[in-house]
Amino acid sequence: MDLPACAGLDDEFRVDPVRRSDDAGRIVLLDNEGDLAVVDSDGANLQALTNDAFVDRAAGRMRTYQFPAPSPDGGAVAFVRVDVDAEGVQQTVQVVELDDEKRAVSRARDVDVVRGLNVPYVDWSPDGRFLAYLAIGGAQGVIRVVPSAGGDAFSVQAGAPAYWNWSPDSTAMLTHVGGRARDADADAVVSLVNISAISAMSANEPRSQPLAVLPGQFQAPQYSPDGKHTLYAVNTGPSDLLVVGDANGAPRCALTRLDLGAFFAWSPDGVHVALIDVVTPASQTAPVRIFDVRDGSSRTVYRDALMFFWSPTGDQLALVSAVAGDSTTKLAAPTDQQSQLLMRVEVVDTAGNRSQRVADLHPTVSVVQYVQYFDQYSRAVTPWSPDGRQLVFAGAQEANGPGVVAVAEFDAQGDLVEVRRVADGAQAFFARR
Repeated sequence: MDLPACAGLDDEFRVDPVRRSDDAGRIVLLDNEGDLAVVDSDGANLQALTNDAFVDRAAGRMRTYQFPAPSPDGGAVAFVRVDVDAEGVQQTVQVVELDDEKRAVSRARDVDVVRGLNVPYVDWSPDGRFLAYLAIGGAQGVIRVVPSAGGDAFSVQAGAPAYWNWSPDSTAMLTHVGGRARDADADAVVSLVNISAISAMSANEPRSQPLAVLPGQFQAPQYSPDGKHTLYAVNTGPSDLLVVGDANGAPRCALTRLDLGAFFAWSPDGVHVALIDVVTPASQTAPVRIFDVRDGSSRTVYRDALMFFWSPTGDQLALVSAVAGDSTTKLAAPTDQQSQLLMRVEVVDTAGNRSQRVADLHPTVSVVQYVQYFDQYSRAVTPWSPDGRQLVFAGAQEANGPGVVAVAEFDAQGDLVEVRRVADGAQAFFARR
């Protein structure tokens, strides 16, 4: 594929700066027993969203909750309930409604029930009307969509692996199934799916339009924040390109050539793309590069990262890397490198001028679940508060110990002010406004 470099597109990418919210937000957390809760960022007003997680090893039964995803307006939380008994595994997509203070106003209600399949990811359409989730059985994955208020679920597309991103106006999805294309491999495809016609869809008739490209080595595609452009990788033979397409996915220009693979995310202001070029961050770290889509320029802002998340105003990145250390690491008190593998949380400004270490902690099992697929999860959840001045994270202070949830607070200049423990827990994200 012969594409021009992304340069000279400044006029197309002139967007208004992202306005900083005045909402400090609340935190949705997964506790160490497998239940979900919400809590203020100062640790006050802890309230359970669920309270029936359990493990009965003698009877071979258990219940736990996973993968919380706050709605775009912060008015609800979707998640997955996992039930295991002698008959097998049942997973239920559920929703809890929240009031204006982000407190639960209802018990968890079922949105869809999946038997014998694994549901590792759920997210909301930007308008909050639909939930999409991935159901995996054997070597096959299915993207499903269901009205968030309840109703029939529809299979949108099948393949393995399977990823997607909603258009900002909620009328479409950009999907990627089948991995990297080999020659004209029909099982690997990037598609545009018409969600506005979902009422006419059935489980056997997904309405998707494949793009005339061969997918490269990447996972989750993405729309630009204004919905006018798309981002994905294409296979050009010996190597792949990270490509900017139009709103319908047609390739416009090449942002960069890839050495291994692309894990990327568009900045909230729509003019920058952060990228790590790696086959999978679960086994290899890589430098974080930031590209200016308007002129194609780039800079390296961090040496070796496992995953990253943009701040809501696009001026900072929260990064997670792996370092060596001992088992006595405390919050905001990094130790000398020893023998234990630790998760390092840092924040860098996207101009590449400053890096601030936040904490070294042992990763919880829940945190590890997100690493290999952080690009997809970053479309649905954020560790940043809506005002961009707080960052929540979870980890264990001792190897194999219980998880703790902590918040790093930054001042108006972006300087780290303090790190405080707010609750016990294995994973946490901010509820969006």
